[in-house]
Amino acid sequence: MSDEPSPVEPCLIARHKWLSLYAGYYDQPFVTCRQGVVIIPMNYAGEILFIREPANYSGEFLLTLPGGAIDDGEAPAEAANRELQEEIGFKAEVLFSLGMLNPVGRFGQWPLYMFFARNLKPSRRVGDEIYQIEIERVPFDEFERLIERGQLDDAVTIAGLYMARRFIEGKLTFESQIVNRKP
Repeated sequence: MSDEPSPVEPCLIARHKWLSLYAGYYDQPFVTCRQGVVIIPMNYAGEILFIREPANYSGEFLLTLPGGAIDDGEAPAEAANRELQEEIGFKAEVLFSLGMLNPVGRFGQWPLYMFFARNLKPSRRVGDEIYQIEIERVPFDEFERLIERGQLDDAVTIAGLYMARRFIEGKLTFESQIVNRKP
């Protein structure tokens, strides 16, 4: 007989509208989050349209990319364009799928579909944020300087920017495709 604890079925500890906390394998905590999207929007000038919004844990404004949860029955590309309209007031005529990330690794499940957005056209939808989102335009080739200066430290944002750069350079190794194109 082993002294190791037995694996158990996950047990819900707490739930929020888009996040749940469980006790899982060997009673270790993990989180699950609704599937979401993160978008790297680039305008015709070659600038990335970042957003500044407050961190839930501190209220400090952080530089990130537009994104959010996928609504029930909504395709990831549809969610990406909805979030762009809600957060930065633009719609992408062309969205390129860059793949999917799980930013919490072994501590949970949070599938995030990554998109590169081009041909941005003004289009505004009301979002669900309770605060004003600020937009910051930064030339794409300057994002690494933001990292070096400590102005950009969100891991999902950084990963998305490197994925977009590999896509732009034609070096993306997994399948990329145009998922939304308007004539």
